[in-house]
Amino acid sequence: MPKAEFWDGIPALAFSNEGDVEVRLVVPLLRALGYDLDDIQSKAPVVFHEGSKGRKLEADFVVHASRPHGRSTSLIVVEAKAPGKPLDAAIMQAESYAEKLRAPLILVTNGEELKLLQLQRTGENEVVYESSVIDIVGRRGELELLASKPAVRELCKTLADKKLTVCVSEVTPYEESERRRLGWATGALERKLSRKEGISVSSTSLLKDFTQGAVIVGASGYGKTTLAANLAVQSIESRWAGDHTALTFEVFLPDLDAEDADVEKFLSTRLMRHLPQFTREALLDRSRAAGLVIVGDGYERVEITRRKKLIARLRTVRRDFPLSRVFLLARSLDGDLVTMRLPVLELQDYSASDVDARMRARGIARPEHLAAGDTMSDHLRLICREPLLADLVLDHLEAYRRYPTSIRPIYDRWLENLLSQFDPADRLMYRALLTSLAVGSTGSSLSIKSAFELAGKFGDARALIRDLTDVGALSVGSSTLEVVHEALADYLRAENFIEKHGSDLRGEAKDLSLEKTSHFPALLLAATDSLSDNRDVWRSMVENDVSVAMDTLRFTHGFTDSHDDSAIILDDILHATETVISTHFPKRSSDIIEHLTGTQTLRLGIRGEYDNGRVNYSFFDTASRQRRLPVSPSGRDPGRWLYYDLSAFGLGPDCGRALGVGAVFNAIKGIIEARELFGGRVWTEDLVAGRLQYLNEAVGIHFKDVFDLPGSHRTLAPQAEAFVSRTNSFGRGQSFSMSRLLADIEYLLDLGLSRIEPWWCSPDQPDLSTEADMETFARSLDAQSARTQKAYLEVVEANFPSLTPFLDGAQQFPARRELQVTASSERREIFLTYRDHPVSDIEDAGADVSFPSEVSEWSSSEALDEHHDATQTRVAELGPGRARYKTRSGWSMFHGFIVDPWHGDGLPYETVVVRDVTKTLIADMKTLFGRSPIVR
Repeated sequence: MPKAEFWDGIPALAFSNEGDVEVRLVVPLLRALGYDLDDIQSKAPVVFHEGSKGRKLEADFVVHASRPHGRSTSLIVVEAKAPGKPLDAAIMQAESYAEKLRAPLILVTNGEELKLLQLQRTGENEVVYESSVIDIVGRRGELELLASKPAVRELCKTLADKKLTVCVSEVTPYEESERRRLGWATGALERKLSRKEGISVSSTSLLKDFTQGAVIVGASGYGKTTLAANLAVQSIESRWAGDHTALTFEVFLPDLDAEDADVEKFLSTRLMRHLPQFTREALLDRSRAAGLVIVGDGYERVEITRRKKLIARLRTVRRDFPLSRVFLLARSLDGDLVTMRLPVLELQDYSASDVDARMRARGIARPEHLAAGDTMSDHLRLICREPLLADLVLDHLEAYRRYPTSIRPIYDRWLENLLSQFDPADRLMYRALLTSLAVGSTGSSLSIKSAFELAGKFGDARALIRDLTDVGALSVGSSTLEVVHEALADYLRAENFIEKHGSDLRGEAKDLSLEKTSHFPALLLAATDSLSDNRDVWRSMVENDVSVAMDTLRFTHGFTDSHDDSAIILDDILHATETVISTHFPKRSSDIIEHLTGTQTLRLGIRGEYDNGRVNYSFFDTASRQRRLPVSPSGRDPGRWLYYDLSAFGLGPDCGRALGVGAVFNAIKGIIEARELFGGRVWTEDLVAGRLQYLNEAVGIHFKDVFDLPGSHRTLAPQAEAFVSRTNSFGRGQSFSMSRLLADIEYLLDLGLSRIEPWWCSPDQPDLSTEADMETFARSLDAQSARTQKAYLEVVEANFPSLTPFLDGAQQFPARRELQVTASSERREIFLTYRDHPVSDIEDAGADVSFPSEVSEWSSSEALDEHHDATQTRVAELGPGRARYKTRSGWSMFHGFIVDPWHGDGLPYETVVVRDVTKTLIADMKTLFGRSPIVR
């Protein structure tokens, strides 16, 4: 319609419904304001968050400055309503769309009224034009000054996120196609990632801050695929906005591996599907000039034996196109990824506010029967730290108006939703096919050919795979196929494992290769059909990989019996307690059990009851009793009674396993805090030295020479039955049996030692004014570092050797500490700045000490990057046994080599070696056992 004809014909326009308003008013008006049909996008999708369910949100129209259509080019959001309908709801709807799409103007009309609003960064959006439709003819000039294409483009020059003059060149069709394909991720929540030294990074700043790219690690379910898609969309839109000129490729790495060609050929093939004229040579020329942005997902789905070659191909890209950025997403860092020499980022857990934001974004209300406020239990919040599980929990809440109590129902519902459009008989067949595909893709993706062969056993392979792809149950790449999410595949594999090995679950589960970053272990427990099977599988996990077994404690097993809940929870507590003790603490089992019962115990039993969400129980010696599980109210029998209001944790009678693990943790923590640990020469020397000094200085037992071992033994022997308890008026002191101290002295005498030679300098706080002072102080710091590491490893080996692979401290040692010492002349304070370097041999452990006039800039971003890269390279050389080593650097104030009797960490008069070993061990145990919701 010619422009003049439209304006002249407005008085004669009449509308019967919303469609009339759109076709006869909105589109002609936009054309009259100077917009081409190609600028006007109808029914434009608006995504507020990933994974949304139900009706997709659409704006009636989004007007753009040009192609490509995106947030960088959006100008006006238009919402039309039927005649007679008020505009308030339309304005609210359009405002939310415009904010998401970054459109500066909003136009709403019902065919009778027309309003134009300008979006404001802060405060209320401003109505800049308001008129009846019939009167806009007389106010045409005013409307054109505000909303014509030239006017809005001029407005956009003042807006930071609108760069409409950028030439987007000839690759737009490819990028628009990619943006549509990945558009589901554009509304993803901002994620936090942690860098070395605990530095936090936002997912929205990755492109800006990491100009070479990064390796991003996160367990299954932590949103790596969503982040990869969102990052690719960010990059495409950044190019449209003129922030860079590189082409972006989101790549499923198993597809790249399957092609077995160079990366450039793989990418050019992708590009030529949209732009046949864009040859490999053209891509090479462009990449040399502008670089590439490659976002690679699914690294763990590449066969282990092929990863080295894949990474070598990606390294070649970085070498040949130095302006490129490569982002690789993986479950964990391995030696091949380290060779990329990229910063390493770890996806952080969802915070409570993240979960609340997801709940608000999805419009999910809290259960009505619960009080207002933070009604999600601590136990459920622990589960919801994992993004996938958070969404599944919210799915359950949305469907049933209550929170789930175990993990199995939320996975069952996930499957039911995917297959809901099929009739019940077909649903069983499709589920069986999904299981077959899941089992077939264990460890790596399925090739399309293999997937079709498996599907062919169920019928028409092409039709079956198409059906499952259409409902979102399968993800199909260019040459590979997978179940839509690895966690769902793990659930199907778990069900298959239980069905296949039901007669010998414990034996078969013990031989499984378990991965902590996978959902499979927890889902294997969830898939069991009986409590006895569940216990057998969990015991096998404890024996196989205790860290994986502890990780499953986030979930309860779901087996309850209202008539016998007390027996179930008590039996669970006892079973978990004995399982962990017998498997990993056999050398200390009698001490742990004595800590639990308060007395020497021949055979462990438990008594107590569960009632109305509360449990009370007590461990006891059953040597003279027949029953190990008497149900007994608290107070009826003597002993150490424990009480838990499980409802406060969001737990029920199926959480006994977590309580049992919590009991073991508390017992071993008590043993460590009491320093009642076995060790070798170094540990025993420092332990004895601290106890002898304590007796001499605090108890009043004076020795002629406190470190003379034969003399100290003669002095203490007459008091062999005594027990030393804390004597400090502030409650600080050491507690130990004299017989244990005498046994430790005898151990050192048997090693041929007659005297403990202090490794620390005296006085504790040297003035460092002379070379001699500095040399002595440096030797002491070197000895402290070496002895702490040796003592720690001695204690672990002597007390719980099977836990060595799972303790963080055992991963950190041995190491060589680079240490710079500076002093404050005014207050004589000594500061220690350090960074650690892993070494292979404990004999190389220690510290290299220097006394610079000014501390090196080790905390700068460049220095942290350099140290981290060098550390990761060294870790890769040391092998998988040190794979969990964490880069460490920082500073501390020096407070002495002997713990002060009145303040400070540790026990009075003990050496800092003993203090630091016990602190490290307690932290290790809390990390290992801390997945239990009971451990605090």
